[in-house]
Amino acid sequence: MSIATVILLSVIALFLLHGLWRVLVSGSGIAAAGLFASYWLIAIPVKLLLPDLPLTPIWLPFIYPYALMAMTALLWLLCYGRLSRRGISFPEVSPLLSAYFLAQLTVLVGFIALAWLFSWRILLAYSTLPPLLCGMSYLAYRCFAFRLQPQAQASFSWRWLGSGALLAPLLVLLSGDWLVPILLDHL
Repeated sequence: MSIATVILLSVIALFLLHGLWRVLVSGSGIAAAGLFASYWLIAIPVKLLLPDLPLTPIWLPFIYPYALMAMTALLWLLCYGRLSRRGISFPEVSPLLSAYFLAQLTVLVGFIALAWLFSWRILLAYSTLPPLLCGMSYLAYRCFAFRLQPQAQASFSWRWLGSGALLAPLLVLLSGDWLVPILLDHL
């Protein structure tokens, strides 16, 4: 196994471990239950769609942890999110966990929203570049967490969320165009 392969797999594993750690540190039973439910919400349809591949439902959420965390984020938003004219807020919950989940959901929404514009090329990038998506999702989380530093509770404007949803897929496409050929030379 080459060093590039180890690095790429490490990025995915570290992203998954960071997400699990963020959920456990928050002490939120709803976040843990949402993570458990999200795993099954991904695994069951995969099992039904690919019955000839028996282990696919087990390992697929671990290869695409950003999809697992985005599904968990959707459940989190339904439980704790307060929508208003100004944006989304999460009163009385962990600001860092809220920033993490909202960043994951924003990245997913950006990819889905821009799919028609790039003739589905962007969804292909979402499914074929897991290490790059893990890195971009983590970067989005760090930006959201930085944005929250002066605030006591998690609150994000629609402008901030829209910017994140547009920038994340575009950055993945741009960086994927020059990074993938470099990585393929080293695999």
